[in-house]
Amino acid sequence: MVGVIYLVFIIVTAIGEYNGNPAVNSLLGSQQPNLEGKEVRFGWAQSALFAVSTTGTMCGAVNSLRVVMRVIFN
Repeated sequence: MVGVIYLVFIIVTAIGEYNGNPAVNSLLGSQQPNLEGKEVRFGWAQSALFAVSTTGTMCGAVNSLRVVMRVIFN
């Protein structure tokens, strides 16, 4: 059950990060992932996985700011 919840949170976070910022996407004229505040060498997918994993284990490690994470429902 915990594994299912973990996977759901990863999927929701990854979808939100992949959709990017609507304001920036409208300026660019194309859809780009949200990379603001991220460790660019990891990208949006690994940042989403890392955010959910470190929150779930409560270890406190950070590779991207939680403030800049996009929510799926804006």
